[in-house]
Amino acid sequence: MRGYGVIDWSNNFKGYGNTVREITDDQGRVVQAVYADEYHELELMASIGFNCPWTGLPLGFYGNFVRNIEADDDNKGFQTGIRVGGSGRLQPLELDYSYRYLEADAVVGAFSDSVSWGGGTNGKGHKLAAAYRIVEHLVLRASLYLDQQGLGAGEESRDYKRVLVDITASF
Repeated sequence: MRGYGVIDWSNNFKGYGNTVREITDDQGRVVQAVYADEYHELELMASIGFNCPWTGLPLGFYGNFVRNIEADDDNKGFQTGIRVGGSGRLQPLELDYSYRYLEADAVVGAFSDSVSWGGGTNGKGHKLAAAYRIVEHLVLRASLYLDQQGLGAGEESRDYKRVLVDITASF
């Protein structure tokens, strides 16, 4: 049986969205779960930024693509986004929008974003964020996540809507 990396000894482990294989003992009880594939990822990233000629505000576009070259199926993911302004010294306000899509075996789910679609892999969604520099070393940030977990055909999908608010102090 093909399997890479021991995950957990319990029957209810879900693999953080990754495809897992269960190993059973002689009585048919699940004693171990392992990843179904290895993870060797090819990732490409790009970003470009400039000052918008109409507003004078910083404007940036970014994106990345990942593919697990060891998995045969469900092995791709991408993110694309746009950012306006900046929460730094010159610009007190920053607005950001991104769209993310991550298939089940594109990356190791235990190490991926813990907020999007309930954590792990196998989801897609939108993220809207705003950051405001209150004073020189204090930034208030609010993020809205509108996500869906479950990308496979015939798989039950689940919608996630989350709001996160945080304050970051730098020294």
